[in-house]
Amino acid sequence: MFQTALVPNDTTKAPVGSVTINANADDGSGNLSLNRVAPSTDFALEFCRFPKDLFGPGHGPPDTCIPVTTFTSDTLGNVSVTFRFPQSGTYAGIFVVAENGTTEFSSGFNIPSNGTEYTAALQPESSITGGVQASNSNAPPPAVTTLTSGSVTVSASSATFTIAGASLTNQTLLAVFCGNGDGSSCFNIGSLTTDANGNGSAVINLVTALGNNNPPGVFLLEQNSPTGGGYIVGFIVP
Repeated sequence: MFQTALVPNDTTKAPVGSVTINANADDGSGNLSLNRVAPSTDFALEFCRFPKDLFGPGHGPPDTCIPVTTFTSDTLGNVSVTFRFPQSGTYAGIFVVAENGTTEFSSGFNIPSNGTEYTAALQPESSITGGVQASNSNAPPPAVTTLTSGSVTVSASSATFTIAGASLTNQTLLAVFCGNGDGSSCFNIGSLTTDANGNGSAVINLVTALGNNNPPGVFLLEQNSPTGGGYIVGFIVP
């Protein structure tokens, strides 16, 4: 599952809705809800792959954002729509809701959140369609890793990382949060240590790590080595 709140560009403000994909199976089906946004207004839902320049000209580099669906809010400014993700692959990044080409809302969460505002499966970085090294075209591809399952859940002021059956056994992995632009927007927020079976968990205080608001972005578990590689939140579309 990949489920997040939709928050305004001013992330100190409360979420206005949510977006979910793969709620019951990895089939690419999703739903979106918005509450009390601009009434009778046309919007577009896009998925912007990590990393990208979210607020750059034209929504960032060509083909970085994938059009998902379009919709119109009702006279009260409410929205409830279903969609199917249009491309097969394994994706990491964020959903954005745009009006006339300008991002109005992005998938994310507040700190502290109102209950559970974010939960997403972890995927091996090496499996991500298009890769995750776009910020440095000369960088090598991430080391190949595998895992049986993993997730990141944000509730209240904490992020809970859980992995099982990871190929990175008996290692301390860096827990990282990156704004979807990567680069200087990446922050080491804690760590998780796996056992001999590749299992591990960690609860990280986000107020201490990120403050009271954050940019839209992604969580990662990274090897602290030159070869890099690890796991990143995302979803699979068959």
